[in-house]
Amino acid sequence: LTLDNDMPKITFSSLEFTKVSKNKYQYKSNALPDIDLSIRIDQSSWDEFISRFRSPYLMMNLMMFSPLIILLLIIVVIIFLVKFKKGKGISKRS
Repeated sequence: LTLDNDMPKITFSSLEFTKVSKNKYQYKSNALPDIDLSIRIDQSSWDEFISRFRSPYLMMNLMMFSPLIILLLIIVVIIFLVKFKKGKGISKRS
């Protein structure tokens, strides 16, 4: 397993990798592992945040929740307009 300089460290793995060199890890075994391979590579919080927008489920979730999001936006705009008009009406009376 060769990692690049941006994410050079394995933080979690279902198998025991040994570090061979700076960005290289190796797994040795006489047989195939009984479990599925899962690896977590060290990355910054910013990289994790950006990767959420690359998710294949993002568009599906936005489409599914879009009616709710639009309804909430309409409610917020109506509340804002009502409060804005009340504030204007009070200042004219003074």
